[in-house]
Amino acid sequence: MSVIRISFQLPVCLHLDEKVVFAFREGSIVLQTSNVFEEHDPRYGSAKGMELSSDTLGAFRFTRLTITLPDENPSLPLQSVGGVYGAQIVTCANRLIDAYRYITGRHSIANIQSLESMWGYSVTRGADGIVSLDFGATGSTLTKLLPLRSSEEHEKLRRLIESDPLPLDVLFMMDAWRDARIGHELQALTGAITALEIALPKSPPGLWERFRALIKGKKPLQVVVRDMLRSRKAEQKTIDLVIGAIRDRNRIVHEGMREITTDIQKYLTEIDRAISILKIPPNPPPRLGS
Repeated sequence: MSVIRISFQLPVCLHLDEKVVFAFREGSIVLQTSNVFEEHDPRYGSAKGMELSSDTLGAFRFTRLTITLPDENPSLPLQSVGGVYGAQIVTCANRLIDAYRYITGRHSIANIQSLESMWGYSVTRGADGIVSLDFGATGSTLTKLLPLRSSEEHEKLRRLIESDPLPLDVLFMMDAWRDARIGHELQALTGAITALEIALPKSPPGLWERFRALIKGKKPLQVVVRDMLRSRKAEQKTIDLVIGAIRDRNRIVHEGMREITTDIQKYLTEIDRAISILKIPPNPPPRLGS
């Protein structure tokens, strides 16, 4: 059966093994990566015999993604593939990126928004089967300073991609850390509180039911979160910072405040901790006779 292969370069190097193939749980789409080290990039200049260990813009090293999917419409012109399959391809690429961010802690890696903005975009048709990727440096070989990710990380990444997508609260929290690291503190705080709000209904059912009346009674979010955290015996420091973060978020959204009252790293750390506390299953009742 004929397949379509869409390739493009991410603006960062993931250092994954190109022999590893990632299959999505839908079953018909697979993804491969290749780490490319270039001697010359027309956007920035050239480099010889080196790899920039902090080349976050991907000027001289990056990862190429190749996504393979069934060619269900052989008469479709290749130049139209992006318009027909673009959203599906972007979703698959972002599934890999989000899983990678989650496993490695590299939250600052950006998601892609559209194929049109991707460097080195190409579309080909070919026979079914895994493509043999052969991308390398042009000119002299570059010295690779950073090793590939471990086999354990590859396996975790493969399992995560083949399972259900990451929960929304996890994605919002990773985005908040990314915003904070590039200096977008207001966006980071609003995103983190959104993650907290999303996580609340996922708290253990018994805990959530106890406070459903508060929600229906239009109690402020900080009151609901405060009482839920107290019931789980969270530290007062965590409660205070989370409540402060909610109040700052409200002032940003409703009053146009352009600054926050506490260090964003402290806010995000305690919001992340609060979400984890709310997701911990409650202690089971003691067994009779124990």
